[in-house]
Amino acid sequence: MKRFLLLLIFALSLTACTGDFPSEIKGKVYRVDESSVHIAVYGDDPEAEYPVYEVIIDDATIIEKVGANSASAESLEIGDRVVAEIRDWEKQIASKIVVEEE
Repeated sequence: MKRFLLLLIFALSLTACTGDFPSEIKGKVYRVDESSVHIAVYGDDPEAEYPVYEVIIDDATIIEKVGANSASAESLEIGDRVVAEIRDWEKQIASKIVVEEE
């Protein structure tokens, strides 16, 4: 029983270390900076407040646009619907950002 409790406490402490940053963010581009993009999460409830995440874009970040041959960070526009996959939770670095069709 002691081992189970210790294992449970250890597992919970690891979960707490990951923070509130998700591994995937789906939303609309709110702001684009030189090395990051701010993504506003949206939902169905007009009364609710949804978070805005700043995601870092680096040389290894892949940018894809549905229906386009190529895309880059410069092609991201405010209002674009995107899905960002996060590779580094601590630094909030995106591994891939996919711009979806409207």
